[in-house]
Amino acid sequence: MKKQPLERIKKKICVLLLISVIMSTTVTAVNAVSFKNDPGYQRGYQAGAKDGYRVGYDGGNQDCNRYRKNSVITRIPNPVNEAGWGKLYKDGYNSGFKDSYIVGYNKARFKCIQK
Repeated sequence: MKKQPLERIKKKICVLLLISVIMSTTVTAVNAVSFKNDPGYQRGYQAGAKDGYRVGYDGGNQDCNRYRKNSVITRIPNPVNEAGWGKLYKDGYNSGFKDSYIVGYNKARFKCIQK
């Protein structure tokens, strides 16, 4: 006896549904693992934020004294990483440095221009 077209369609839909369920659970499991919640990353981020703010504040003062109200921003310097740091700590440090550099730079420029 020949298979019914409706039965073939049902089987194809079931296979596609099964594949989509498997893919969605795999994606959910991969997204659940976040390196930014790692304690090493967080410590590196905090240390980098502290250093980046200080360096950015100094850079903002220097640019303000040199250029006054002209909107000149120095290039964000690359932070110095030590060889003994772990990968997550180094990634956190670099990220925190760059985020806080801009905050410190803008704060120093704003204070200087207000004078």
